[in-house]
Amino acid sequence: MLEVKMKMGRLFVEKSALLRNLKAELEKTFKGDLWLFPRGNSEKAVRYFEKDLGKGVMGFWGTGEKSNSDDVIMIVAERPSAGRQNKPKEFDKTLARFYGFLEKKELSNSHVTDFIKTRARTGYDWKKPQKLEFYEKEFDQHLPFLKKELDIIKPNKIIALGEKTYLWVAICKSFFKLKEVELFHAPHYANRFKKQKEFEKEFLTSIDALKHT
Repeated sequence: MLEVKMKMGRLFVEKSALLRNLKAELEKTFKGDLWLFPRGNSEKAVRYFEKDLGKGVMGFWGTGEKSNSDDVIMIVAERPSAGRQNKPKEFDKTLARFYGFLEKKELSNSHVTDFIKTRARTGYDWKKPQKLEFYEKEFDQHLPFLKKELDIIKPNKIIALGEKTYLWVAICKSFFKLKEVELFHAPHYANRFKKQKEFEKEFLTSIDALKHT
C-alpha cells in the first residue's frame, strides 16, 4: 500500500509540473480567451495553491489516478461557456453540481478539460453556413493541445460529455491509435433541457458504467 501511495505521489508531482507548462503554453497561445476547469468543490472554487491542496475536485489540475483502482480517468467536455476567466460567476451552480457528482463518485482527481479551451463567442449567429468552417478551424487549432494532455495524463478511460464531444474524442482515439483507451459517453453537465433529478440519474448511471469494465 505504501509503495502504491509513493508511486501515485511521484506521478502527481511529475504530471503537475507538465500541466503547469502546458497551461503556460495555452495562455501564450489563447491569451484572455482561455478558460480551464478550476479546482473546487460542490460549494465554491478554490485557489490552486491553497493549504487544502488535494481536497475537492482538481479540475484541469487532476492527474487522473483513482484511489483503490488502476484506472486513470480523463473527462472531456466540448468547450467553456461565454464569460470571463477567474470570475466568481464562472463557478456557478451548474459547475458546482457537476463537481458534486464527481465527488460522490470518487472522481475528484480526474483530469477535467474542454476539447476547445476558449469561450464561445457571444452574439455569433451559429445558423450561418460558416459555423461548420469555424468549428473545423477551432478543432484543428485545439487538437494538438488535447494530444499533449493525453500524453501527460495517459488515461485508460475517457468520459466524453455530450454527443458532439463523444464524436470528436472517438475521432481522436482512432487518429492517435489509442486502442487500449476505453471511451464512455455521459450527458453534458450544462444540459438545460432536463429536470435536475432526471439529469442526475442519467449522469450518475453513465459514470457507473466505469465500474463494469
